[in-house]
Parts: sequence; C-alpha cells; structure tokens
Amino acid sequence: MRIAIYGAGGVGAYIGGRLQAGGHDVVFIARGRNLVALQTSGLCIKSVQGDLILPVVAATDDPIGVGPVDVVLLGVKLYDLERAANALQPLLGRHAMVLPVQNGVDAADRLAAVLGSSAVVMGAAYIVSLLTGPGQVKHRSPFCKIVFAELDGKPSQRTADLAAALNACGIQGSISADIRADLWRKFMILAPFAAVACLARATLGQILANPMAHALLSDAVAEVAAVARARGIELPDDIVSTSLLAMNAFPPASRPSMQGDLDAGRPLELESLSGAVVRFGRSAGVPTPVHDVAYRVLSLYAAGAQA
Repeated sequence: MRIAIYGAGGVGAYIGGRLQAGGHDVVFIARGRNLVALQTSGLCIKSVQGDLILPVVAATDDPIGVGPVDVVLLGVKLYDLERAANALQPLLGRHAMVLPVQNGVDAADRLAAVLGSSAVVMGAAYIVSLLTGPGQVKHRSPFCKIVFAELDGKPSQRTADLAAALNACGIQGSISADIRADLWRKFMILAPFAAVACLARATLGQILANPMAHALLSDAVAEVAAVARARGIELPDDIVSTSLLAMNAFPPASRPSMQGDLDAGRPLELESLSGAVVRFGRSAGVPTPVHDVAYRVLSLYAAGAQA
C-alpha cells in the first residue's frame, strides 16, 4: 500500500516506521526540525517491542509533490485538523481513505465536512509513543492497536486491506463493530484524566491516591458517560467503574499528553476534550460541572505561551 503519515509525531512516526519496515511505500508529511531530521538522518524508534532504525525515509512538507496514496493516517493536533484537511487533498486518489487517530470523538465528522464522507474512516489508536527529539521516537507501551471502520459502519475492501497491512507489520489493526462507542470509551478515560491532571498539575498516581481528587476524576468520567448516552451511544451500565479500573492499571507516573503541552507552553487540545464535553452536554441538556470548570480555567493557557 502507499501510505502518507500526515503529522509525524510519536504515534504517526511509529506506525509509519513499522509500515515501511513491513514493505509498504510510506511518506511522512512533517515540518520544522523533525522534517529536517527525517530527511537527513531517517527515523529511529526505541520500542519495548523491538527497536527500529530506518536510515532513509521519504519525508516532505509539501503534499502536492507526493501524489495520490491509498491511506492518509492523520496524526496532527486536533486544533490543526481543518487546516490539515485542506492541505492533504492532493494526496487523495479515487478510493483513498483518511484515517484520523487523534484523541477526541469528532475528528472524522469534522474531516468529512471538508473532504466528503466517502474519503474518511473513523478510528482510534491505543499506544503510548512520543517524540523524544527530531526523528527520534520512544514507544513505551507493550501494545499498538488501531480500531477503525467506515462512517456508515459497513464492511469495505479498503478497511480490510488496511487491517491486513497493519497486522502483518506488528500493529494490531481491527475493524470495529461499533466505532463510535469505541471512540467514546477511549474519550471517557482521556478527557477526564486530561482535565483533572492539568488542573491539579499531578500524575495519575497522585490523583488516585487522594480521595478528593479521585472523586473529582470519577465525577468527570460520569459526566462523559452521561453525555455519550444522551447522544445515543450504547454503553454498559458499569462504564464509569470499569473506566476507573482501567486507569488504575496505568503506571502511577502517567500524565496525559495535554499536561505535557501545558507544562511546555504549547497550545492545548482543550476545545476537543473538556470543551467538547461541555458543548455536547449543553446541546443535550446534560450538566458537566467538572469539565466546565476545567474548560474555563485551562482556557487561560489554551493558545500556548506564545499567545
């Protein structure tokens, strides 16, 4: 397959590297120092699943020169989504698909508004991977899983081909029977964790060890569950407790990516995390007091230190 990785951060670069090592034609769309490193030194991945060094990779900041591909794996920050959607259009062949692997729940719908629904599939990535320097990736989790499906939920040859390609390269790729529910299950952990950790400037272990902070996290999870159900997402009755149990299994030093952005003075994905919970809650008549406070307080830093 011919695959473009649009946004060669920790997740995109790891997946793209594994796909290239598996024999696929991969091009990385990157910028800045990361682009220069990819063009001059290639890609170095340090992983618990085995290191990978690719001395030569194809990398550019100009999608126009790449030509049509089969898949665009989109890993840019959510606040850059519409800009990226417009810029990546030269990559799209007749049957190409754009697979977003960001953290929120509405990326595919936002992309479809720009690119058309036929060009977009819905997906969620489960991986802990980050850039430690230009062209340098640290993959920390013993897993890398991507679940995805067509927007209408129907099976297709292109999603089957992608799942086969991913699995052959050591990435667990599967077609979801209910991708929207899968996205909300992930969101139910991510958005509350990001909200509480950023407000408290604390690790997951510190939050879980403090009864009041733990209760705040639980309330934040319950708000997301209530919003999801109000939007017609089918969830098990015990989704709040099972989400908290899942977080208990994470390393105590875990921090959400938004907390790293906050500490570094970078822009935040706030609008697509707590901001989305608040907006969806208001439209459905569901109160979201924890996320409302997080959204209001963290809006002070949402644009980053350069604003």
